[in-house]
Amino acid sequence: MLNHLTVLFTALAITPAVSAQLVGSGAHLPLPSPIQVPQPGVAPTLGNINHPTSFEGTWSAPVQTGWQGTFTASGPVPNNTNLGTTRYDFSTLNAGHLPAGTFFNFGDVDLGSGQNETFTLQAFDSSGGIITTPWLSLPAYTWGFGRNAGDPDLLDMPGWSWTASTGTYFIDGTTVTGFNPSITVTMLSLFDISELAVVKSSIPNGFSITAPIVPAPGALAVLGLAGLATGRRRR
Repeated sequence: MLNHLTVLFTALAITPAVSAQLVGSGAHLPLPSPIQVPQPGVAPTLGNINHPTSFEGTWSAPVQTGWQGTFTASGPVPNNTNLGTTRYDFSTLNAGHLPAGTFFNFGDVDLGSGQNETFTLQAFDSSGGIITTPWLSLPAYTWGFGRNAGDPDLLDMPGWSWTASTGTYFIDGTTVTGFNPSITVTMLSLFDISELAVVKSSIPNGFSITAPIVPAPGALAVLGLAGLATGRRRR
């Protein structure tokens, strides 16, 4: 019988792009292959929006059971009409948290509008501690129109940095210069997340989370990584 680690490393070998952790920094996120894959997952239905102070999001079937239910958030909806700090509380979802394998979507993060379009993100575990093990995957999907309305290429991808000491991801559109692409980049969460803080620095870019209907490619690897690294979280 295969033991747990054998299954885990087999899954990692089959799906390296999805399961690999996003670490380090660079001027352009790696370009996933294939490109022009439409947005995966299902967006929550938003309600009780009291702009800019709070809103709720609800998932129901056909998304997977763990994602079903309603979460709350303080701050503005982080779409392309708002900016500011948004803090999500996922403790009221069926799983009691936002399950690993959630899609994180970053849209239109570039310097084309002349604004410093950036995101700063921190994730928190069930005890309120900051997750300081890399908790996002490398880009798994991208789609939209790149330079000259062509397919997205590497220069259309925003920059990034990961700071382990503070558990912070910084997604930086100021590295995308000279043209105005309109693309969305999707990464997967690698850990169960109880709370999430998102700081959106300008209006034109947008952020959303979507839930899978069926297990995403590499889901076993995602969950395995989360399990192995649980002991390495700290405040």
